[in-house]
Amino acid sequence: MFVLQKKWIMDTDKSGINFKMIERIISYYRAQKSELFPIKGVQLQQDIELSENHTFLTEWLNGIAPEMLVPYLEPIFIKQRIEKTIERLKREKISNGQLIIEKMSPDEYKSGKLSISYHFYNTDFGEVIIASTGKGVCYVGFTNEDQSVGLKELQRRFPGATYTNCQDHDHRFAIAAFTEPSKQSEKVRLHLKGTSFQLNLWMKLLQIPVGGLVSYTFLAGNKENARAIGKAVGDNPIAYLIPCHRVVRADGTFNQYYWGPELKAALIARELATVLAGDII
Repeated sequence: MFVLQKKWIMDTDKSGINFKMIERIISYYRAQKSELFPIKGVQLQQDIELSENHTFLTEWLNGIAPEMLVPYLEPIFIKQRIEKTIERLKREKISNGQLIIEKMSPDEYKSGKLSISYHFYNTDFGEVIIASTGKGVCYVGFTNEDQSVGLKELQRRFPGATYTNCQDHDHRFAIAAFTEPSKQSEKVRLHLKGTSFQLNLWMKLLQIPVGGLVSYTFLAGNKENARAIGKAVGDNPIAYLIPCHRVVRADGTFNQYYWGPELKAALIARELATVLAGDII
């Protein structure tokens, strides 16, 4: 993973990328083109900040300049990307063999004996909290730079569990999937709490390739079931690794995401940037 040197893009307290600034700059460029999602506090000075930070954002986008990428985030292109992804999924079966999923039994999370280890990590997409049970990773969530919020969300999902702030080997494998997925050799164990309906849906999400996008309607099979699918997508406990960010509306907009629409736009932008050169979809 590359290391950016510019102070604006580095969080000196945590030695991580200042992802909020990346979100703001992508939001700024997109605001010049469309209003796909609400922009929170975007007050950038184009002549100062953008000229200074352009090179670093281009590097974060794997060499694609942000002004060149923005058109690919417009509804017309997003809809084309949905069509191409669906065509590919119909032609071939795609799976993420690096993830091993075990369903958590009701006895495990209702017994009051569940022990969870958690820790905070910096990634190219901001700070995340990763938690595991000993059988695998049970939760990955973005903190939006507020660790207390991240911890509360974890505790909300597993009330009554015992929590220890420490690192473990399952965390290490999960964080590798964030930083260098192409070089990841170890499988990531997931220990997931959810209904059979939810787990089946999350397994479907793993079939969406990097740079690919599908609609809620496609996952549901019809418009009537799209709302239930949308809720199950939103309940996904493993951010990024189970790619719920690759699900968008059929009209090409994507202003719904548990951790905020700006983050979703940045995740989609980064993944599109990795495949634009070869257009593998």
